[in-house]
Amino acid sequence: MDEDLARNWPPPPYALQVERVIDPFTQQPAVGMVRHPGYFFEASRPDRESDEAWQQIGIDYLAALRGVLPKDLALFTPAVLERLNRPRSAKNDPTFGWLAVSWPPTVGQHETLQAPNDEGPLGSFWASRSGYGLPRTLVALAGNVHQYAWLRAGNHVGLRIVMHVFDKAVQVHGVTLCGLGGNRALEATPAWWSKILLKGKVNETLLGQIRRAIGTALSTDQGDQSLNVWIDALETVPESSNAGRVVAGGFELRWRQSRVLPSKPAAPNRARVYRFRVELDVRPEAHSADVVRVHSHRYVGSAASVRVRSFLSDPASQGGVHERTRRRPTRIEDDLKDFMSHVDVELDTSRTLRHLDDSGRVLFETRSASPVASLNATLAVNDGTAPGRGVVKAGPSGALKPFLFSDQQGSIETHQRATELFMRFKAFGIEPQTYFRFARLPLAQRARAAVLFAPDGDLPNAEVRPFIGDPQADDPARTPSISGRAQLLVKYGSASPFHRRRLRLVDSNGRERERSKAQYLSVASDPRWAWHEFGHVLNFACTGELEFPFAHGAGDALGAIVSDPLSALAPGDAPEAPARFESFPWIEVPGRSHGRQADLGYSWCGCRNLVRLDFSEPTGRYAHSYFGEQLLSSSLFRLYRCLGGDTRLPRSRRTNRDAKPKAWDPDTLVRLEAADYCVYLIMRAISLLGPDSIAPARTAEQFVAALIDADLGTGPWEIDAKWPQLPGLPPRPQMRRQGGRVHKVIRWAFEQQGLYATEDPTETAEGPGRPPPVDVFIADRRGDRGGYDPAPLRCTQDERWHARPEWLRRDGGDVVVLVANRGAKPAGRVTLRVWWSTGTLLGACEEVRWCDQPIEGTLELLGTEPSPCRVSLPATWDEPTWVLASVDAPADRSNLLLGERPPTHPNELLELVAHDNNLALAHLL
Repeated sequence: MDEDLARNWPPPPYALQVERVIDPFTQQPAVGMVRHPGYFFEASRPDRESDEAWQQIGIDYLAALRGVLPKDLALFTPAVLERLNRPRSAKNDPTFGWLAVSWPPTVGQHETLQAPNDEGPLGSFWASRSGYGLPRTLVALAGNVHQYAWLRAGNHVGLRIVMHVFDKAVQVHGVTLCGLGGNRALEATPAWWSKILLKGKVNETLLGQIRRAIGTALSTDQGDQSLNVWIDALETVPESSNAGRVVAGGFELRWRQSRVLPSKPAAPNRARVYRFRVELDVRPEAHSADVVRVHSHRYVGSAASVRVRSFLSDPASQGGVHERTRRRPTRIEDDLKDFMSHVDVELDTSRTLRHLDDSGRVLFETRSASPVASLNATLAVNDGTAPGRGVVKAGPSGALKPFLFSDQQGSIETHQRATELFMRFKAFGIEPQTYFRFARLPLAQRARAAVLFAPDGDLPNAEVRPFIGDPQADDPARTPSISGRAQLLVKYGSASPFHRRRLRLVDSNGRERERSKAQYLSVASDPRWAWHEFGHVLNFACTGELEFPFAHGAGDALGAIVSDPLSALAPGDAPEAPARFESFPWIEVPGRSHGRQADLGYSWCGCRNLVRLDFSEPTGRYAHSYFGEQLLSSSLFRLYRCLGGDTRLPRSRRTNRDAKPKAWDPDTLVRLEAADYCVYLIMRAISLLGPDSIAPARTAEQFVAALIDADLGTGPWEIDAKWPQLPGLPPRPQMRRQGGRVHKVIRWAFEQQGLYATEDPTETAEGPGRPPPVDVFIADRRGDRGGYDPAPLRCTQDERWHARPEWLRRDGGDVVVLVANRGAKPAGRVTLRVWWSTGTLLGACEEVRWCDQPIEGTLELLGTEPSPCRVSLPATWDEPTWVLASVDAPADRSNLLLGERPPTHPNELLELVAHDNNLALAHLL
């Protein structure tokens, strides 16, 4: 075996994937990201896990990376590197440097961000999964943050390194940088910054004057404007000769009903939250400030078990295309009720519909447009388990059945949607309390609430907004404050404003009142709409922004992936059916699709993706790119299909189609597992992005890097899924995967959507993207170019993920393997390993017994055409033999690591081979 292949570091030049971007501040080309998933930088796990120890690993990695990068590629200026090597105080130094680990917060600390000595999300953080023996993940950040006063002194300048922490080692697969093409990061701190602190305490006099000046300039409210302005960033104006000239950013409240600042606890619920960015002239010696210019000011937000009926999937997906008109949301209740299922949901009904975790903390709560107390009065049966809390019990027969076109049913649907989200948090081992770094729980929901242009929620619409928050469920007397973390509010409109029924309102005791109200079918009845909004929830919880800089969000992809495994719009004999790719087939959003093709104008690097060509400062732009969301949903849905989403029998081969299933269909389980792993990767990747204000993922390629890091840092993935809740079926078997198997498929799925079509960020290129510089492969029956085209993934004979006969074949007593290269650079010396095992059909055996040691061969691969490599097997060749081949090039290594034995379980073998074109499997006679 080549010695170069046995080392993890340094990687050969073609193994480094470098993204070139335009620095938003210098407008010059710069390095935005470096990634090397096949070669990890490894360091010993520190004996004492201190901030300094983690920062030293980051310094060592950057030094090693700079040593292997081409000389014309500079990560940052020498001054930035010198600052990274300089010790930095974790709390009171706003200059550029490593940020201390500050999340999750220590036990017993407050929720507010600006309280002294309080830890929060503007720092390095842990993003680990719970479970014994799993690797931990640390996201190390460098930036300009005064962690004592919770102020940033440099917006969108920093770097992010994801460290996967194992028992004895720490592994790094890349780095993301933002705004480090010049020295702006070093020059952003005002010269008078030290005056922010007086004897270790925040100078509230100076900050109060700055807040008052901003409040006066932005708002007409009377009273003390400093009380409703929250500043989170102060930095110098670039190239300004005025030492006191700074730009401030943060949030401001404007009261909707009164110009006098209210003092009642309920008043914050009537507040509207705006994000501002203003330029000020600050005179610190005189403790005064004046607003010179308002750069931006935009609205961002307004301030136990019961059996119920719910739509577990949209009715449009529960039948063939020709029957869709009978399942539209405008049909009468009798036409739609058969598409609902009876489910058991946990409700706490003391105030509203609330869901508590095992420790009694409220995770999410739901309120209706009509009094929720009416629903509580119908449900609540206090079993005495907790004072003041009624836990609803399931009756032996029947279920709660409010009218389908009613706010009560809307509340149930809304609650069920959040239940489906938080069930995945629990199953995936992700702790919501630590995932929600920029928003405090509980997640608030409103069924048919007022949305933009619809004050009564009577339009097909939904939105997520940060708001100042309700009083905490465990402490209703506590008044929310703009200085604390915001809550997130999910608001749903109606499915159709023209189809409604008038229902009498009821009081808190369940008695009907004289007044009636027109009520509708809630948008929350469609899970796809809810998952779109949950994409924004996940985004803000982890980054502090509702959207990605490069796309509106991942919500369309989440809805499509979650809904597809059980959808009847995706027949096995027509996997490319147009109806399958409608993102919202029931409560429609015209024009939205997750099946866009790069060669038809939907390319990441194409001229229609205008967000990619916006090189302005991140603080001065607002994404809102629905075109980018279709690119993202098409890329991620392709990933789901490649991981098993197309494993479905054609209609002609199905049996007992009309009978209700009593056991899980194996193909359905494969699709569900593929969908769940994709949803997990998206949720994990978003959690690794970190604060949007420090080192945001400005491009789709940087989000791909986060997806790959999510896969590489997963370790064993053993999940007990409680969904979907289908009647008559037992619980799903445990899902098992091994992290690190699908990172090549992730890149390929985005490559087919036009990513990597050009390395020049100022150029446009249509059509699919380019492969990596070196990508060696053995072709399978999905195609002869080494791709991962969607195909059924089953452990049976002669499947499409098995090797093409002419590429892995017998020649007398030898095995001949053809090896080719997708990339444009020479692969060089390629090493071949071949294992064999005599046995029966792959799906009929519980264990594949491989030979102890593989047979090895080598070849020189300089071009792209297939080249043969021949190895000889022993005398047992006359028996039917399973042959597994693996090729490794210096710049493209197999996922079957050197010295590692192939899996013996058929499903694990499928997972490994089908997702790595360096591997090939064949049953030779």
